Amino acid sequence: MHHGNIGQMFLSNLIATFKFVGIVWLPLSVFIIFDCYKNSDFSDAFIPLYLLTFAPAIAASSLLYTKLKNSNLNKFMCAGLFGIVNLALFMSYYFVGHALNNEALNLRFITVMSLVTLVTASGLYIQLPWKQSDA
Repeated sequence: MHHGNIGQMFLSNLIATFKFVGIVWLPLSVFIIFDCYKNSDFSDAFIPLYLLTFAPAIAASSLLYTKLKNSNLNKFMCAGLFGIVNLALFMSYYFVGHALNNEALNLRFITVMSLVTLVTASGLYIQLPWKQSDA
């Protein structure tokens, strides 16, 4: 299932992905900041900025998605690969944080989020794209 220009497809996927991320990130950030002011506790005020550190992983994930969609691999094999690579990207953030002595991410949280990431990414791959022409 080869498509025309992979670069254009990647750019289109990347824009759509970051639009969705922005739709989620902006209200979440506003809520976090509002909650900080409401409780006069600003310990979580930098969480919106921390979430932006996932941008490179999201871009890499979009690139992987584009490459897999243009491959001849089975849809379910691609979904598994997409889930595993996204899990590896997510885990890399844990290891970098651990190396920098970030104690906000504990092992229990990482274990739960790893399972959620694997299942969600694999499921998303099977469901995407959400364009009528590609259904």
